[in-house]
Amino acid sequence: MARAFVGSFNRFINAWRIIFDQWFIMRNTIKDLRKSKKLSQAQLAERCLVTRQTINAVENDKYDPTLQLAFALARELETTVDGLFEPDH
Repeated sequence: MARAFVGSFNRFINAWRIIFDQWFIMRNTIKDLRKSKKLSQAQLAERCLVTRQTINAVENDKYDPTLQLAFALARELETTVDGLFEPDH
């Protein structure tokens, strides 16, 4: 009986995880904002004290920026942290 409960519980958790992941998928607008300011990834990276590879990874959703980096990006791109991200659904 306990094994059946654990199996059912795990299926329930996995179903909710899928729903959560689909509902809260975010995309960032960093690349668009950077290009509108006519900045290269290297220039933005230098201003934010990170590497160009970090900016590339953030723009391509391979890396979630730290809060400190998110604030630096917002400052350099003249927006808010909320303005850097939007729901993707």
